[in-house]
Amino acid sequence: MTGGEFAERLGAVTDDPGVYLFRETGDRVIYVGKALSLKSRLRSYQPGPATVRKQADIVARADSLETIVTRSEIEALMLERTLIARHRPRFNILWRDNKGYPYLELRTGDEFPRVYFVRRKSGKGARYYGPYTAGTARRLQAVLNRVFRIPSCRAEMDGRQTPCLYHHLGWCAAPCAGLIVKDQYAVLVGQARAFLEGRGSEVVPVMKEEMAKAAAREDFEAAARLRDRIRAVEEITEGQAVMSADERDADVLGLARSGSFACIALMAVRGGRLVGKHEFTVRRAADVPDSELVSTFMEQHFAGTAVPPLLLVPCEPDDAGALREWLVSQRGGAVDLSWPLRGRGAELVELAQANARAALVSRGRVGEEEAHEQLRVLEGVLGAAGGLKRIEGVDLSRMRGDEAVGAVVVFRDGLPSPQEYRRYIIRMAAGDDDYAGMREVVKRRLAREKAEGRKAPDLLLLDGGEGHLRAVAGVTEEATAGGMALAALAKREEELFLPGREGSVRLPEDSPGLHLLQRVRDEAHRYVNAYLRKRRSMVLREGARQAARESAANRRVRRAGARRADGRGTKGATAPGAGA
Repeated sequence: MTGGEFAERLGAVTDDPGVYLFRETGDRVIYVGKALSLKSRLRSYQPGPATVRKQADIVARADSLETIVTRSEIEALMLERTLIARHRPRFNILWRDNKGYPYLELRTGDEFPRVYFVRRKSGKGARYYGPYTAGTARRLQAVLNRVFRIPSCRAEMDGRQTPCLYHHLGWCAAPCAGLIVKDQYAVLVGQARAFLEGRGSEVVPVMKEEMAKAAAREDFEAAARLRDRIRAVEEITEGQAVMSADERDADVLGLARSGSFACIALMAVRGGRLVGKHEFTVRRAADVPDSELVSTFMEQHFAGTAVPPLLLVPCEPDDAGALREWLVSQRGGAVDLSWPLRGRGAELVELAQANARAALVSRGRVGEEEAHEQLRVLEGVLGAAGGLKRIEGVDLSRMRGDEAVGAVVVFRDGLPSPQEYRRYIIRMAAGDDDYAGMREVVKRRLAREKAEGRKAPDLLLLDGGEGHLRAVAGVTEEATAGGMALAALAKREEELFLPGREGSVRLPEDSPGLHLLQRVRDEAHRYVNAYLRKRRSMVLREGARQAARESAANRRVRRAGARRADGRGTKGATAPGAGA
């Protein structure tokens, strides 16, 4: 669409609130937006020197423009969300959480709610908690099963089923068999919800009173269950950091950018305590203002998640009035949406911002421009006059027992090059000797590169401390004749160790050079642990197959012994009573 064509279409647009859709050839929607005034908002898309590049790209690619008038801005917001979900336009921001973060689904719409481990939100009739890491979700699900006796099965809740093993183990109240009435079960569900929402301190006094009553009537089994339930709630509550004297539930958002990537860290504070932290990323965000990123995130995230009464965000979101009205309708109660500039609220937002920045660093979410800046700073720190075109990171991981594995990752011009990654099974060094294992991986890596006629990396980074550096220094000196830089980065204090330098080097936390070293180190750590999990799975599968083979062999031996015992397996044997 040319500037003249766009201006012609703009002349027919009204000043009413509504939604606009840009379509390319083939009628495919490429962007959906909302506005309090359609004409005013679309005027900013008019091609010209001041036009944002993203808006210019949308107009250039679009073949047509469609507008839908609504009665209010809140109605436009809701329609926009529906159209984005339907068309998934390429130019709209679509926030994604890590697929490794599942949810716990509590089916509150059922007569007897159950809890499930899920990776997608299915819709109404359920409350979702998370996202969590997979391990945390499984652990919390086990607490709900074993402590609160909330099942995760698919049995019919008709009261006529036979109690299963989980009931006999005390892990399920067996509503399917009619062994608990609805009102009693609702109490368990209420306590479980308070536990998941970080309000464990509210239910502990109630459970202690119930435990005392159970003990008074000498129902010691029920008292023991309540004791375990109280202990589980108290242990997790005590492990949560106190974040605020304000006991209102709150979600705190922090935003960080790196090149075309953006990350929002959401810190969930319940009853003044931090109960969870999650990160969400998006790409192609270079030309999108912070206000739009924050607004879009909240529209997408809180469409399927409970809205807390307090939301602290890093900046004023787009269309804040309509957004607040929509959040109130989602929650069914008052919502305080705030972007504090000072005080405890501002400190919490800054903490969330720091978590968002750390997430971008650890996930390697940087654009080419920022990667080059990190590389330039690191070259200055290390005095690498010839540059650091290729950096390799090395890490080890150990299985239970003696087997250890290693991995090498490669970064070119500050960006990962996954096709060059390599994995190793430690063959010579003892499994519990990290220094010897690191030395073996480096020696094999450098020998392979020399055999293939490839130049050694400009920098070899070890995941470890001074001991790892000393263990490897002799190998690298011999293999590269000093033509390669060597360094080790320790996790605990982010100390950098360099050959020939006493003690460690501490780079500032906001140093781009440190961020590059952390990205290389963390990627090596991720890659070697992925390989370790694969090896462990292979060992477990082989162990299961071997056990099955041994079991089958034992069964054959027992059957053969039984046949010999009754004479059926002996050649030429006479059946009992025959030939008499």
